[in-house]
Amino acid sequence: MTLNPLAHHASRLLAAVALTLAATFGTLLLHQPVAAQTTTVTISSVTPDSGTPSQLVNVLGNGFQSGATVLFGGVASISVATLSPSNLSVRVPSGPTGLVTVTVINADGTSGSLPNAFNYGGTSAGSSSFSVVSVTPNNGPTTGGTSVTITGNGFVSGGNVLIGSALATNVSVLSTNQLVALTPPGVAGSVAVTVSDGVGNSATLPAAFTYTTSSTTTPPPAQSNALTVAGVTPNVGTASGGTVVTVTGTGFAAGASVLFGLQPGTSVVVTSSSQLTVTTPGNSVATGPVNVTVVNPGGVSGSLSAAYTYGASASGALTIGSVSPTSGSLNGGTTVTINGTGLTSVTSVQFGGVAGTGLTAVSDTILTVVAPAHAVGPVLVTVVSGNGSSTSLPNGYVYNSAPTVTVTSVSPAVSPLAGGGTATITGTGFANGMTIAFGGTLGTSVSVVSSTQATVTIPSRSSAGGVDIVVGLTTGQNATLPSGFNYQATGSVSAQLPAQGFGLFVFSGGTNAQMVSAAGCTSGGSSAFWATDSSGAFIVYVPNTSVTAVNAGWNTLFPAGIPASTPLIGKCS
Repeated sequence: MTLNPLAHHASRLLAAVALTLAATFGTLLLHQPVAAQTTTVTISSVTPDSGTPSQLVNVLGNGFQSGATVLFGGVASISVATLSPSNLSVRVPSGPTGLVTVTVINADGTSGSLPNAFNYGGTSAGSSSFSVVSVTPNNGPTTGGTSVTITGNGFVSGGNVLIGSALATNVSVLSTNQLVALTPPGVAGSVAVTVSDGVGNSATLPAAFTYTTSSTTTPPPAQSNALTVAGVTPNVGTASGGTVVTVTGTGFAAGASVLFGLQPGTSVVVTSSSQLTVTTPGNSVATGPVNVTVVNPGGVSGSLSAAYTYGASASGALTIGSVSPTSGSLNGGTTVTINGTGLTSVTSVQFGGVAGTGLTAVSDTILTVVAPAHAVGPVLVTVVSGNGSSTSLPNGYVYNSAPTVTVTSVSPAVSPLAGGGTATITGTGFANGMTIAFGGTLGTSVSVVSSTQATVTIPSRSSAGGVDIVVGLTTGQNATLPSGFNYQATGSVSAQLPAQGFGLFVFSGGTNAQMVSAAGCTSGGSSAFWATDSSGAFIVYVPNTSVTAVNAGWNTLFPAGIPASTPLIGKCS
């Protein structure tokens, strides 16, 4: 029998009323037969597909119903919100380290699963753990100093960024997918950009940044939907909400809304297109990280995954169980792990009244922080939450006077007498304000990348030979690497090129112009030179060419000039 449209509508309305009454009073007052479900439940992906318990993820697929249950390896989530039949917002439950199957079970019993869909405590389950996708802006002056935003995957603090073969400075990891850095000086032309994690993993995007001779940077093409969220400060707070945070990014417009997970923030004030302030809403579901999304009037939006972490409620217990390691240098710089409870609400860790840096809430029971400099002796370790509550561990950390600053290597270890290139110094105990001397002459533009690595512009020297590298701290401590660096005379070749044809020679090091002159080529000749890269491929240099791309490979291979004792092939005409 076929119902007419009016009867069919009345039937559906009665069914809806019955379900509402049953949910409210716990008694089934009315029952209407429901047609058999034919929709297949499928899961296409989990985003993000790796992480830790309590974080929010989106389960994408088809056939999801309100009231669905989501299992991670057999453990049910305590918070599932049905955003649509194809999208669930789910709080990850506790689970073992490794890959697990994710299953969605509807209220009517239909279900679907996706094997190896989520990776507890690991890297992305479905994609490469390391990648570089884009660099914005993608060009800047040869003097360096351009602030670039690099997007990709797998980024962690403590890694390096290479622009060409020179280290970028002021590297700040905003998330696993985004970081910012300042470009070092370079030679005109396109260079690759490489991001590494400091433990052997890296990814490279060829020709990702172009050095220009212009003093200005060409802005990226205008985009109608260029709204991004780059960072949130502070990035932790209590579950009761009420924390005023600053959100940075691009494309913010007056009247924008800000979502913390699925909850809207209040008192949004857009101070510029790249910054706004907002008061966090309460989160009564569970502690853990949530996405922060900015939505402009008209619907254009941008989001940063796990950008803000809700900690314990205002009445929740804040404790310190242990500190590891329990001691470190008076210079600071030691990464300290604190174990306790309620730690995702912590906004400051103090060592004897001095705040540490680099605070990271790993979970509600673990956080890491870099110890500041302090006088020798035991100090009180204090954690302070976003709502002002605090707790301390007496004599929780001991500062010692044992010299921990060392110098182990310099790269590159040679330079022309003119200096000017960038050297990377590795060792231990490095701190801001330190100096680096080459044979008694201070290097310039010292940048402390981490407690074990720094970069410096090599000073010039009047005579060739080996010199000591000396690192000095503001505390008076220093360390020396004897004969760790070698200056070599420049501008000479093992043999001049013939008047016609090709010749093989060894260059003592220096600039491109010094090489051309030493080889005996006149400025008006059609000269060309070739070197080999690490793979054995020939890289060409053509003097006086107006086509930048011709010498791009050469400039990438020799960004700070040609090293000493470099074998080359050349021709003068």
